[in-house]
Amino acid sequence: MTTHISSRLLHGADYNPDQWLASPEILAADMQLIPQAGLNAVTLGIFAWPALEPEEGRYTFAWMDRLMDDLHARGMRVILATPSAGRPAWLTRRYEEVRSVGSDGRRARHGGRLNLCPTSPVWREKVGQINHQLATRYGHHPALALWHVSNELSNECQCGLCLAGFRNWLKKKYGTIEQLNQSWWNAFWGHTYGSFDDLVDLDGSVNGMTLDWKRFQSDLYVDYLQAEMAPLRAANPAIPITTNFVPTCRMPEQRRIAAAIDVVSWDAYPGWHTGDDVACAANNAFFPDLYRTMARGRPLIQMETTPSQVNWGVDSPLKRPGVHRLTALQSVAHGADGFCYFQWRAGRGGNEQFHGAVVDHTNTADTRVFREVTQVSRDFAALDHLVGAPCPAEIGVVLDWDSMWAVESAALVSNRRKDYEQTVVAHYRALWRQSFSLDVIGCEDELARYRLIVAPMLYTLDEARDARLRTWVAAGGTLVLSYLSGVTDMSARAHLGGAPGPLRDVAGLWVEEIDALPVERTPRVAVTPGSTLALSDLGVGRDYAAIVRPTGAEVIATYADEFYAGTPALTRHQFGKGACWFMATRLSDPALSTFYRALSASLALSPVRADLPDGVTASRRGDSVFTMNWTAETKTVPGVGALSGFSSHISSTVSRVGS
Repeated sequence: MTTHISSRLLHGADYNPDQWLASPEILAADMQLIPQAGLNAVTLGIFAWPALEPEEGRYTFAWMDRLMDDLHARGMRVILATPSAGRPAWLTRRYEEVRSVGSDGRRARHGGRLNLCPTSPVWREKVGQINHQLATRYGHHPALALWHVSNELSNECQCGLCLAGFRNWLKKKYGTIEQLNQSWWNAFWGHTYGSFDDLVDLDGSVNGMTLDWKRFQSDLYVDYLQAEMAPLRAANPAIPITTNFVPTCRMPEQRRIAAAIDVVSWDAYPGWHTGDDVACAANNAFFPDLYRTMARGRPLIQMETTPSQVNWGVDSPLKRPGVHRLTALQSVAHGADGFCYFQWRAGRGGNEQFHGAVVDHTNTADTRVFREVTQVSRDFAALDHLVGAPCPAEIGVVLDWDSMWAVESAALVSNRRKDYEQTVVAHYRALWRQSFSLDVIGCEDELARYRLIVAPMLYTLDEARDARLRTWVAAGGTLVLSYLSGVTDMSARAHLGGAPGPLRDVAGLWVEEIDALPVERTPRVAVTPGSTLALSDLGVGRDYAAIVRPTGAEVIATYADEFYAGTPALTRHQFGKGACWFMATRLSDPALSTFYRALSASLALSPVRADLPDGVTASRRGDSVFTMNWTAETKTVPGVGALSGFSSHISSTVSRVGS
């Protein structure tokens, strides 16, 4: 099956004509306005189930038939959604088991969205029926470019059916209840089970159970997704399939889901102008680098963002002029072949009636937002040659779902700011601000292409992970670990011999103790004179301070305060042809920037550009370099000149888009 979608960059929006069936003049206007904005794609039908099947077994497709034909006549590409993210009221009323059960044992009420039971045979049957109808009717329609399955899969269900499925999953994994008890260390607090049938509830005090439950849920959603996709594949296997990811989602594990689909897509709603906009831009870059790596050469689409503002923040500022265009170009620079909005037209009611849209309640194209969207269409037309172009990187930053789950479920010495994901992003941000090309990878990804791998708080390690990392370091790679690395195995059991567990010899040290640092305690970190890496001030440690015992590691910096003053805060250990760095405490953003600037220089790693003022970054994709000013001030860029606030310059052998 081909996953080729278009030779052009897709520029589209979530379109909900089912909300406007009583207003044909609005639908007629949309057929003029969508091409006027320069959009070439729409996502259709995500929440349209009641309009497609108002009563069980009675289908009303005439409105969608007309729409598909009208869109095709205008040269539009359709991303057609299965409508399982929002079920019709008749389904909820007639079949109680389709509603999810929460941790309190209560079934969800009708309303909201995604409160489904993925195990329910009835739910799967009804979803399969509507998907079959859509697939057989539109699977060969010339407008159809991509199937979009459900929307933002992220809920879990603890009903009897799901718990029974969990017990069966555990039987297959462990074989005997004795092995499960040992793996989960169930003798603590007398939690030993006599049989698998004893597991009638989830117990959050058993960390191994928490990890396995999340792994089971991930497997369950892969299975559920396969069931949703089956009618689509059967009708026309040539049409690729996607589902859109939520960047902050903890479950299911998105790498597992990404492996099951053809096109990887994600939603992005960064909090512009609510803090540091440069840090916000770094966070916004992190996720396409994550999802591009998951895609492994397959197409990548940003499926949702707002062209103006959201309506669900404490404060939801408008994007300042230029910011929307800048973020659209950023997505393309980091690998996206498509950029879409939620939503095309603002609805008159509902929970997101004031969520930003290309066309708002003024119902006109004569708006700043409409003009900025139209400008993005013109930009994309000059960048079509980048479709499918790579974003090569020598640096991998590890985001590991198992470590994230384990850290979040563990009762640690400090539970105030565990911040696993935020810590990974902080290390990424320090490198991104210096314009390095980065991949955000998993522990199972291919490592050979990278010269530097950054894996802060890699909490869970087993023999397989250890073998892959130590082999890579021994062959010449440079690995950065931190406090709370290698603490447990994959069942959340602490490694004997101390952290970083099986990587102790690679790191050349072991962790004797770890101190919890309240906000008022911030031990200074002093650089050791004459050490391998020439560093300036590293500031102070925060939140966690590991007290380590070197077994061969060179001490690069020490704590200057507390009873452990003089013990290592930063180390380097030569291992084979490579090296392992260990950061024993949490450093500030400026200190991380200082560290990675010195480390990258010592490794002769080259950023895309090294001569940029603060707040300006450069990204490379294919033959194009995107230089972007993420501040509101004009910055002078060598070779470019004055780059105004929130603007970009793109240099390419094929096209050039100025600021």
